[in-house]
Parts: sequence; structure tokens; C-alpha cells
Amino acid sequence: MASIGKYAFLVGVLLAVVLGIIAAAYPSALTGSSLIVLGVLIILGIVVGLAHISAPHTNDLLIAIIALILAIQITIPQINTIIPQVAPLLDTIFPNLMALFAPIALVIGLKQVWTMAYSKAK
Repeated sequence: MASIGKYAFLVGVLLAVVLGIIAAAYPSALTGSSLIVLGVLIILGIVVGLAHISAPHTNDLLIAIIALILAIQITIPQINTIIPQVAPLLDTIFPNLMALFAPIALVIGLKQVWTMAYSKAK
């Protein structure tokens, strides 16, 4: 199951980046299909989260994803102000990556909360 998670993560990241580049280069190319792309990325994120739900490194993965989400949220406005030429590219790639990372963090976070609550009940 872990190998499915690895491949789903790799496919999700590649899909997010490639479709972000296409959307930045040709804004009308993906018009109307952006919800489908986000849906696919969310589903891949759920698959990755479920595949890594019992892995021994879930805490590390959860911390890394939370750090990435925060870094993306904090740095986009600054980078767009400093280097406005890359703003369209970052404005399309980063939301795609967020659509992949957020479900992973949600699934793993819920599992961690469940585990802590269950162990306290014993």
C-alpha cells in the first residue's frame, strides 16, 4: 500500500506542476477543467494520506506538509511582489500543490487525533 502512496504522490506533484505551467502559459487552455484538475489532486491526496496512515513516519510527513502549506501561504505574496514575472506561474502551481497536500495532512491528522483519543480512553 505504501508504494501506491509513493506513486500517487509523485503523480500528484508532477500533475500539479505540469498543469500549473500549462495554465500559466496558456490561460485559456484549461478553462472549465480547473475543477476537474483540483478534484483529481484532492483524490490523489486522499489516496496518499490513506496509504501512509500506518507508516512509521507519519509525524514527520505531517510536520513537513504543514510546513510546506505555511511556507506557500506566506511566501507567495512576497515573491509575487519581488519578482512579478513569475507571479502567473506561482499563482497556478502553488494552489495545485495545496490541493494535493491539504487532504494528506487532513487524513493523517485525523488519524493521529483518533489514535491519541483512543489511547487516552483505555
